[in-house]
Amino acid sequence: MNNQTSNKIKCIAVDDEPFALKIIEEFCNQIPSVELTHCFNNPVEANQYLQHHKPDIVFLDIRMPDISGIQLAETIKSLPFIIFTTAHAEYAVKSYSLDAIDYLLKPFDFERFYKAIQKAEKHLRYVNQDIASKAEKDFITVKADYMNIKINIDDILYIESVDNYVKIHVQGKHYMPQLSMKAVLDILPIERFIRVHKSYAVARNKVSFFNNKQLTIDDISIPIGRTYLPGFKDAMQ
Repeated sequence: MNNQTSNKIKCIAVDDEPFALKIIEEFCNQIPSVELTHCFNNPVEANQYLQHHKPDIVFLDIRMPDISGIQLAETIKSLPFIIFTTAHAEYAVKSYSLDAIDYLLKPFDFERFYKAIQKAEKHLRYVNQDIASKAEKDFITVKADYMNIKINIDDILYIESVDNYVKIHVQGKHYMPQLSMKAVLDILPIERFIRVHKSYAVARNKVSFFNNKQLTIDDISIPIGRTYLPGFKDAMQ
């Protein structure tokens, strides 16, 4: 593996097939901006590692013994960017519901692998904005429809996940940058927005009504996922 360099993108790979891990390591070694720090052929060990460490990217196989890649992704509280690697195309839709950056269908070549890395780098550029300046800003800038669009944070009502895009809803219109829900939430002030469903996040101060199943913003009903309900209720106290 590469020597550790602080400005490199830190990655880990989880796959029960040693050959698959070797391919990922070889491909990572060909990209100067990437450092593969750990490889795991046991998803349980990977899960333990991820409870205490947060790499930038996790290359994650889906079909593995004991814990599937999908189950592993669902248990991680603070998700890094995930690139699923699998020989089974039927998992693609489920992987994007978990805000996966990309889905590599085995066997993939270096060109396809590099495109996934480029997509992850694009998302990381948004996430790595200075946290202090983010808190002070009253707007975010996203790229949509081939333009850089400035959106006032106070105008945002809610955010909806649609495949590998999101819809950022403001009064009377929406914008669709090619970003994951996670990437958008990472550039918004954490104290002002909260995820309430795998497909929705909302501006807390725009919520006019809620119960245990849904909330209302500007006469629009938004579902509340069961796993998100306790955190949402605490945030709205």
